[in-house]
Amino acid sequence: MAAYNTIEPISGLRTTTMPKMNPGSHQFVGKLTLPRASQGSASASQVVVTINQNGSPVYVGAPGADGFEAGVNIAANDVITVVTSSSNPSDQQLNAVKLTVAIWEGGE
Repeated sequence: MAAYNTIEPISGLRTTTMPKMNPGSHQFVGKLTLPRASQGSASASQVVVTINQNGSPVYVGAPGADGFEAGVNIAANDVITVVTSSSNPSDQQLNAVKLTVAIWEGGE
């Protein structure tokens, strides 16, 4: 079984830098809480989660998905960021989007 690393809570649409990790493969598992369309509204969440490694995307999620899993092979001194983004006004409300990312060493 892989060694547990960390859980990172993220609130709102933003770019979050993950803590430094040991080189090797890591598994990222995310669970999102998204705004839901109100009665009479056709506006569903369009949040997209992107994981960047040194500024380049290594994972791009489906719009409106409420979770994801991605394996990332990390080298020494890599910078990993998780970006939550959306052009939907309901997603852009303060703290409307919540994401929890669990990271394990040895994943993939």
